Amino acid sequence: KQRITSRETETNEQINKRLTIAKSEVMAEERENAFKYHIVNDNFADALAILTSIIHYELEAAQTSF
Repeated sequence: KQRITSRETETNEQINKRLTIAKSEVMAEERENAFKYHIVNDNFADALAILTSIIHYELEAAQTSF
């Protein structure tokens, strides 16, 4: 919450809504194993690199499955 609040780009209501959604997504993942990948965006450059790697991997996997 501190990171989002420090940006000063959203109201408290918007922040609380985002956090509520995020919490429900995490809870759904814990219950249902809903997501194949987990990326923690605590460092944008690192998160972007991980996301890029996942996309490349999935594209390669999709091409080899045909």
